[in-house]
Amino acid sequence: MECNPSSADISKLREYKASGVNRLSFGVQSADDKSLQWLGRLHNFEGAQKAAESAARVGFDNISCDLMLGLKGQTERSLGEDIMRITGLPISHVSAYMLKIEEGTAFDCESVRSAAADEDRMCSLYLEAVRLLEELGFMQYEISNFAKDGRESRHNNKYWQGEEYLGFGPAAHSYFKWQRFC
Repeated sequence: MECNPSSADISKLREYKASGVNRLSFGVQSADDKSLQWLGRLHNFEGAQKAAESAARVGFDNISCDLMLGLKGQTERSLGEDIMRITGLPISHVSAYMLKIEEGTAFDCESVRSAAADEDRMCSLYLEAVRLLEELGFMQYEISNFAKDGRESRHNNKYWQGEEYLGFGPAAHSYFKWQRFC
């Protein structure tokens, strides 16, 4: 189940656990509060930390965090700091996504395009993320995903292997009986 750190209070987390959810993925994106504000996120890093720690406290032992590469002003050093702080949480998986500005979105403007990393910078950031995450025991098993041993995401692997999956909730996508739908 995907969760926003800003809406993952302890009572909801208990309900998710009781209903059979066995893995949580938090859209942390960065450990830098200025970057989170630039992204328009509703949480700060302290809130993301609290959400992950609360999830662990209610019994989740399979927790993932999303990390965004290519943010405004991000350097290999600041990315390394983000990675150190995020992997310091009680997590076993990291999804490291490169910022992609989609046409027609709020980010589709010159001020964002000019602030985001260009291709060369993105490549450097990505290679640094791969190096550091693997050094910290999060092994890469697909282009954007890194896991501690045995904690690879089954649903991520389904996408790459062309297997069926069902998504539930706002903006969820599915692939079932040779049909993709959302």
